[in-house]
Amino acid sequence: MKTIITGILFLLLFVFIGNCYVQGEGLETGKNDGDKIQSKHEEYKIYLVTYKLTREKSFYKRLYSELKNNHSYYRYNETCWLICTSEDIKHLNKRLHECVKQYDTFLIIEVGKKVAGHLPEKAWTWINKNLE
Repeated sequence: MKTIITGILFLLLFVFIGNCYVQGEGLETGKNDGDKIQSKHEEYKIYLVTYKLTREKSFYKRLYSELKNNHSYYRYNETCWLICTSEDIKHLNKRLHECVKQYDTFLIIEVGKKVAGHLPEKAWTWINKNLE
């Protein structure tokens, strides 16, 4: 049963990522700590964060602030963020969970070295730079 649920989640994620696209006005990127993604002391990872929120955007200022409060981020549509951080997935999950309401949902997935999809060149430039 667990294998079936995992398979369904990956299938849904694949469909969801395939439907993510850059909306001209929704494109947003940011960087917080200089140009290097890896230092001698920290290893940075990229996470895909996607969510479904139940209230108006104004209720989620803290969530948006926490998503931006990472080494680097790339928001390529209304509900899909790529974030680059040295934080592990458990701590990131806890930090974001504190920012959402009872009926909101979100999913965090660590991005590996193999990625594919249909995104604009700006998105691929950001992804490739941060996966180095």
